[in-house]
Amino acid sequence: MVPSNSSPAPFRRERRGLLARLRSTGDSVGLSDFDGIYRKMVYGLSRDAGLTRDEAEQVARDVFARIPRSLAEFESDPNRGSLFV
Repeated sequence: MVPSNSSPAPFRRERRGLLARLRSTGDSVGLSDFDGIYRKMVYGLSRDAGLTRDEAEQVARDVFARIPRSLAEFESDPNRGSLFV
């Protein structure tokens, strides 16, 4: 199930904690958890944008391959949006 903006606060805090854990330690278990939560969302958004299954799978692979490299530069800013759709 994809989280929504109406998700309870503890759920949102847990997800922010996951991002913080990934940033500070590069935790491979945390990365697996993050992948399990968000890969379907990335795939679904790609399909909604009109991509084929293969294209959407490639987008998801590309996105999740970049996450470990991008975490050091990531800055959380609630005013810029949310991971929750």
